[in-house]
Amino acid sequence: MIYLYGVFILVTLISGWFILWKVPFINAKQDNNLQNKKISIIIPARNEENNLPVLLNSLNNQTLKPFEVLVIDDDSDDRTVEVAEEWGARVIRFPKNSMDWVGKSAACYYGAKVAQGDLFYFLDADIF
Repeated sequence: MIYLYGVFILVTLISGWFILWKVPFINAKQDNNLQNKKISIIIPARNEENNLPVLLNSLNNQTLKPFEVLVIDDDSDDRTVEVAEEWGARVIRFPKNSMDWVGKSAACYYGAKVAQGDLFYFLDADIF
């Protein structure tokens, strides 16, 4: 019985080594200078005409300007699109029939697909 436990432990260690021997590590010498990166701000929005001006104003006042600000309109029935365009954001209308799911997560995914920056920041419309 003791031999069976020993074999089990040996097999476990060997299989664990084979599974983990290619674990990727983060290179500590990566270029973390955000000045060289294009930042895309992705904002999923549905009926956020009252909240978007506060957020877009705070983004316009940042010292590090984003490469693009995308507002993903998720079937709003208020003035969300007009408000976003007034503040200089690029509005992307989320096509309802293009995906199997809808809502915030689908809008974020669609925004990531159309964004052109190096880094993506997802912001809710009700923050600043």
